Amino acid sequence: MKRGQIQMTETIAVLFIFFILIFFGLIFYYKYVDSSIKANQDQNLEKRAIDTTTRVIFLPEIQCGGGSGGTNVYCIDLLKMEAFQKVLPDAIDDYYFNLFSFAKITVQEVYPDSSKLWVVYDKPKKDFTSKKVTYFSAALQDTSIIAGSPVTSFGYVTVEVYS
Repeated sequence: MKRGQIQMTETIAVLFIFFILIFFGLIFYYKYVDSSIKANQDQNLEKRAIDTTTRVIFLPEIQCGGGSGGTNVYCIDLLKMEAFQKVLPDAIDDYYFNLFSFAKITVQEVYPDSSKLWVVYDKPKKDFTSKKVTYFSAALQDTSIIAGSPVTSFGYVTVEVYS
């Protein structure tokens, strides 16, 4: 072999190794970016779940009224909530969808009657990729005339958000 042919073979071998290293670098970079995007999506879904839970707990439409014009924190008025459930289907695609997006919000009574469950908001997303569930405990107050004085029970709010 002539000296020019040997140098050309060496150059081709070096270029081949160089392109293999670039190929492995691109694969590593792609995997890194892909896992970073998935972690970011999970983090955004968690943040949205917490934000939605906070909105539900402080929603004036279902929050208990206080004795002197204030409100009881972390308290849900069952009478207001039942009225809210009747009004919600007409407004679900407007105002409340902007607040809750694709989510399912339920209120479960734990004490004294654990069989009571109310679905406050239910707008599932078709073909969702992931779901995040949060729970928040709250006092449930029945202020109906039948009960006489307000009867307080305990329960929790379940918020499921979809992405």
